[in-house]
Amino acid sequence: ILTPPRPRHVSPPSTKTSHPPPTTSPPKPLLIHHHPPPHKSSNPGTVSETDGGVARNIAETLGRLGTATSLHSAVGHDHRGRAIIDRLHSCRVDTGNVSKIPNGRTATYLAMLQPDGGLDCAVADTAVLDRIEGPSCWEERGD
Repeated sequence: ILTPPRPRHVSPPSTKTSHPPPTTSPPKPLLIHHHPPPHKSSNPGTVSETDGGVARNIAETLGRLGTATSLHSAVGHDHRGRAIIDRLHSCRVDTGNVSKIPNGRTATYLAMLQPDGGLDCAVADTAVLDRIEGPSCWEERGD
């Protein structure tokens, strides 16, 4: 279940700026948590799914504050990728630099938590992030 963030009051964007819009990159994957962890069988539990990643979180926050913001990343051409982009658009974040990778899976991190909230185990499916196309300035310099 994808739950969009709760709407918050957003101040109108300032028209007085001399700085270029911030660009955040790359995001971490969608976060999915499961309580309690299964042990060799199916177990009843609670599953929650949230958009995650420091860069995505910062881009959303800046967009909600009215700052012109662009996210540079990659998502799979799947329902999760489309949902993340839709939610970023609703926060006024420019996603023109987010590549939609055909046959790709949007990065996902599945954390199996212990009853006390500690990590039991996790799976990170982040191959799509290797497909981020960045400007040449991101390439490692041979100084």
